[in-house]
Amino acid sequence: LPSSVEAAGILALKKKSKPWLGMCKESDADDVRNLFAQLINAPSGECIAFCPSTAFAMTMAVRNISLTGLIHAGKSILLLEREMGSVVYPWQELCSTMGCKLKVVHKPFGTSWTTAILKAIDTNVAILSIPHVHWCDGAFIDLEAIRTALDAIPAANRPNLVVDGTQSIGVMPFDVEKIRPLFVACSVHKWCNAPYGMSLVYVDPGHSPHWQPLDQHERSRLGEKEPFWNELVPFTGPAGFPTAFQPGARRVDAGGGSNPVLLDSLLASLGLLRRWGGPALLQERLRGLTNLLADTLARFVGTRVRILPVSERCGHILGVRLADREEETDEEAAVRLRALCTALCEHGVHLSVRGGCLRVSVYVFNKAREVLRFCSLFTQLLLQDPNPGRVRVLVTGSAGWLGQALWQRLLALAGPEQLDLFAGHHLRGDGEGPGWVVRARRVGLDLKDKDSVLAAVRAVRPHCVFHLAALASPATCHKDASTAFAVNCPLALTEALQSECPQSVLVFASSDLVYDGQLGSPYRPSDAAYPVNIYGASKLQFESAVLALPWGFVMRLSNIVGPSEVFETIGGPGKFLQFLHGAFVGRQFIGLKTDERRSFVWLQDVLDVCETLLTRFCSRRRLLAGDESLTNTNPSSSPPPPAMARSTRLLNVGGPDSLSRLDLAELLCRQLGGQLVVYKMAKDFSVKLDTSKHAISSAVEGSLATAAAEATSTPSSVWEVYSMSDPPQTDQVSSQLMSPKDVTMDSSATEKLLDLQFSHLHTVLLSCLD
Repeated sequence: LPSSVEAAGILALKKKSKPWLGMCKESDADDVRNLFAQLINAPSGECIAFCPSTAFAMTMAVRNISLTGLIHAGKSILLLEREMGSVVYPWQELCSTMGCKLKVVHKPFGTSWTTAILKAIDTNVAILSIPHVHWCDGAFIDLEAIRTALDAIPAANRPNLVVDGTQSIGVMPFDVEKIRPLFVACSVHKWCNAPYGMSLVYVDPGHSPHWQPLDQHERSRLGEKEPFWNELVPFTGPAGFPTAFQPGARRVDAGGGSNPVLLDSLLASLGLLRRWGGPALLQERLRGLTNLLADTLARFVGTRVRILPVSERCGHILGVRLADREEETDEEAAVRLRALCTALCEHGVHLSVRGGCLRVSVYVFNKAREVLRFCSLFTQLLLQDPNPGRVRVLVTGSAGWLGQALWQRLLALAGPEQLDLFAGHHLRGDGEGPGWVVRARRVGLDLKDKDSVLAAVRAVRPHCVFHLAALASPATCHKDASTAFAVNCPLALTEALQSECPQSVLVFASSDLVYDGQLGSPYRPSDAAYPVNIYGASKLQFESAVLALPWGFVMRLSNIVGPSEVFETIGGPGKFLQFLHGAFVGRQFIGLKTDERRSFVWLQDVLDVCETLLTRFCSRRRLLAGDESLTNTNPSSSPPPPAMARSTRLLNVGGPDSLSRLDLAELLCRQLGGQLVVYKMAKDFSVKLDTSKHAISSAVEGSLATAAAEATSTPSSVWEVYSMSDPPQTDQVSSQLMSPKDVTMDSSATEKLLDLQFSHLHTVLLSCLD
């Protein structure tokens, strides 16, 4: 914002403290209309209207275009790809209500927008809603050439031209007499050098008498400025207020009182543009800077970037696209561009990423030496890792229970000067991901899509991957084996890491359900694994692929106990411990298995394993010790031999306690000061688990009343449950699904390797409860 414009706005704001001295003159608004009309070569200020934003202005224009019959059902609105949302949404709504169609023009690199637009115009196009300069990369659209082409079309089929002039008006010539648009909107906070809060609008004088305002108010009515309006209040009863509009485009002014800060700032800025010699001189000067920038980058980095030729771009915005990696998607490029922007910002250079492109804007206060400094910094950062001292960590399954806890641990582990964290997840249909993940660090990742996995790895180029994502329900895996193997055994991930980042550390969250439960003693990692269900089989198959990598680690996880989700609930009743706690509090009469035993491990112990693997095997020590593979981007380089044997990288992660579900309930009840009363079910019990206590009483061996009477605790602390060795099967899937009986694990080798000691459950159980 120029200093003179800032001073005018501040002075106007101070007037509010003494409004009786006058805020703004009646003529100020007329002066703004006239100055803007001169800027775009409009016939007069009567063609100019005031709106609070371009989104408001476009919505008003679309409404009037439909009401005045300028578009009909079945007709098309021509728009450009990657257009601003405030331009697209109003047309999008019109299409849904009227039955029109959006026709989006795509432009391959090397083709001008003007040529692409002219090729896309056909007899079905009723409206061209296009900018003068594309907001993402500064691409120029020759509106005069388009007007010439439109004039060659018979009047009955000739499309109308609607223009968003926000990115050009004030900094390059714009002539409505030559372009003859139906409507133009321009947000003044861009190149008109004014504050936010207004869009100046031009409406074709031949159409404005038939247009209606978007909001109804008195300021657009004829006579509103006369003293009698407020002194007498011309409300005459059933007829209401006078309905006649002011002439010209004033009739579509938005409501609300005149804003003296905006008007005084606009008067100062529009006057300043005139004193500078107008948009043509500005454009000539700024084009010299962007040409210098483009030519210097071409010398410094050559074909590593793509820049539009001078004939296809404006002079005040330069779009820089990365082209140093073949087949890189816009999402991959955007991740790298954001990293470049962050690094440049630390050097006082402030840019934006728009549409997979680095948008560089220059203005009158920029000098040639600043352009050359930018080119030097950009080249330095592009040709090397922009964060050479940081470790890039990718977490898949980051929205899950374990993923959220790990993300919290990593955030606390080190500041941004040491770790760059990326959350990989499958985007939902609305394009959003977990709300707690910082937007700049989201990486779309669909494990079933090989291209998506490769794109994510290329975008992040991680030093370490924690792969936690899984189809975790054995019953769901049993129902859909193909999806289970696609998700739980994503070979595309190991292939991508092998080709793009061969020395990355991969930590895979596997399961103790790879064991069959028939050993009769705690399983060691060296014991043979024979899974008895699809879930375990899919996990075991991916273990082989992970261990084939030189830095692949497998964590065979047992049942994990810990608090609820760190950031947001992901659905369902939560972990089994939370379910038990709720049942205890509500004294629910539930059935608990006794014949399936597993190790139970504390969540913090699992996170300690993850942290140790990260800091020991993927730390700055490895970077600074000369392991160039961590920063090397050449996939053909020969990786050094693995530092650890394959068998050593297979880790059992289970606590020292082996429990059944009934054992866990007894421990919980004891920790909470209660007494568990357990009823043993008869072998022929076959009713559903959710039946009431009364309904299943006949299946209990012995008397419920007798057993309860034998309890030594007070009635309020007694929790009654029943045990099951062969749980009732409620559907065909569960009757076919097999579960191992005893998969207790021996984790001593893991504790010794990582210098850890896993906690006994009784010491941490209460800390896991909310």
